[in-house]
Amino acid sequence: MQKDPTANSKLKIAIVTLCRVLLGITFVVFGFIRACNPVIGAGMVNDYLEAAGLTFFQPLSTLLAMSFAAAEFAIGICSLLGTNIRKTSLYTVLLLGFLTPFSFYTAFVSPVTGNHQIAGLPTSDRMSFWLYVVWLTTAILIFIWREYSKSVFSNRIEWAIGPISLAFSICVSITSYVRLPMVDLSPYHPGTDLRTFTSDHKLTGEEVLWDDNELFSTTHDCRITTPEGIEAPALQIYSRGEGDITKEIAYYKGYTFLLVAEDLREASTSARHQINDIYDYARDNNYRFYCLTATKADGNIAEEYCVESGGAEYPIVNADRRVLSNMIQSNPGLILVKDGTIYRMWSHYGMPTFEGKLEENEEATLQTQSVWKKFFSLLGDFAIILGIILALDKLVDLIKWGWNRMKSAKAQPATTVEAVQEGGSAEN
Repeated sequence: MQKDPTANSKLKIAIVTLCRVLLGITFVVFGFIRACNPVIGAGMVNDYLEAAGLTFFQPLSTLLAMSFAAAEFAIGICSLLGTNIRKTSLYTVLLLGFLTPFSFYTAFVSPVTGNHQIAGLPTSDRMSFWLYVVWLTTAILIFIWREYSKSVFSNRIEWAIGPISLAFSICVSITSYVRLPMVDLSPYHPGTDLRTFTSDHKLTGEEVLWDDNELFSTTHDCRITTPEGIEAPALQIYSRGEGDITKEIAYYKGYTFLLVAEDLREASTSARHQINDIYDYARDNNYRFYCLTATKADGNIAEEYCVESGGAEYPIVNADRRVLSNMIQSNPGLILVKDGTIYRMWSHYGMPTFEGKLEENEEATLQTQSVWKKFFSLLGDFAIILGIILALDKLVDLIKWGWNRMKSAKAQPATTVEAVQEGGSAEN
């Protein structure tokens, strides 16, 4: 008894659709996570380039991070909706065909030593490699059976879905880079309790080291486990005059301003006047203010920074660069902490102004919106855009169908009259 070829086709359609949807959802979520956090993404690209010995590409790390996020997001959208499936499946195979061996190299041959973290992304390089293997296998299956894939959009409009997705992702990345992440998925997002990142170990002067670039490091590598279950370097803040002041800041009852400048050599001084005004405001109202940096507080680089910053008088203290790179995606950026909890963050492009007491200022209120709620809200906005495009696409089809029906209805009476006349002629 022969098998029903129709049943075989239906099975292939079901398998391809399932693979396409699962791969699409994964790429959309991961790509959008990267798009919302371009600074940390650039740091991760730097780490991987260094591990692979491709350091000459590091000046392009931000551009590469944004481009990779946009490509991942666009491929995910097109896979999910089945648009341009021949090109989409081919691009997916090519992308994963590069990433899979590359991740194998960085996982087993030259492991990445960076500590840049984005919540929601795999934290293990080996886990990433095996995920790429699964995705590559799925992408190859979709490419082989691409003729069994069905598109949500018509051929008339599906070509535009990829470019629209790319443009949306790039806009999100640029906005998040210039200001702050539209969805902050770093470990130190608003609402984070700094006390969960502290260690019981107290730094001593003998444990503090400085490299050739006057950057902070220690002989005692303290690590903690974040609330998300990720192992990370502990927050350790060192003052040349007072020693370890981590708990004095994290456990302080009241408001504290933290100006985070990962590396003072790279810190922007465009907002120096606003920052100095905020420091004067904090001093006049008895709020604490510290500049956290990995650059040596009493070194030549810090001295040059103070001069370029209009004679900055705020105290400069030190912390590990691996920690500061995850605290805020701006160099410098301002963090407002109250009772150990991060309340607000500002980029140097959007420094706030304060009047009166912080207790009565809306700028000093705790941001309570869930980061994941905001994340899916933004994706929902993009889904609305796609929904409008789909509605217009179907409206065009409906208009064409109506027009064809109207033409057929007009042609029908004429045909009937001609038939009657021909019949009468035949009788005569």
